[in-house]
Parts: sequence; structure tokens; C-alpha cells
Amino acid sequence: GGGIGTDSGSVTVEGTRFCGNEGGPTSGNVLYGSGNCNVWDCDAACRSDLDGDGVTSILDLLQVVDYWGECEIVGSPCPGDVNSSRHVNMLDMLEIIAKWGACP
Repeated sequence: GGGIGTDSGSVTVEGTRFCGNEGGPTSGNVLYGSGNCNVWDCDAACRSDLDGDGVTSILDLLQVVDYWGECEIVGSPCPGDVNSSRHVNMLDMLEIIAKWGACP
């Protein structure tokens, strides 16, 4: 858990990887700037399972290929970006291959 808040002024959050948050507790004037990433579990054993079917397979690899390149809208989800780098590239493809098979 955790939270972000301010009693006066505002707080801007940028370049932050949020793990395990569902909207997160905030109070006051919290502004979400660029470069933020929401990941349910940053250390997930199966973050390579992009389609959520419990298996890292060709379907996940095809999603990497389909979204290849830089993520266009900062602060929004980036399908195919396995390592949350904001770029879908060879590193994402290699992680898919390394985690191939049923999720633990």
C-alpha cells in the first residue's frame, strides 16, 4: 500500500512505476504527468502473458510484433511492452521467449 497527497498546493507525479494499485489512494491536488506506468505486479512471474490466458505463447509474441515501436501516448497503457520501458522492441520479444510456456 501507499498513498500520495498534499494539504496545500499540488503534487505532480512523473516517471513513476505504480505496482499493485487499483486507482490508488490520493488526496488533495495530485497531478499525473508523463512517463507513469501502472502494473498490477511489477515482479510478476508471468508478465509475459500479455493476453492473460495463463500461458506465454505465440499469441503474446504476436502482440509484441503488432505493437512494435515507441508507445505513442505517454501515461497510457502500452500493449506489448512486457518490460514497461515505453518501447515495444527486441527486449520484450526476448522476455516472451524466455518465459515461454505455462505460467507458474
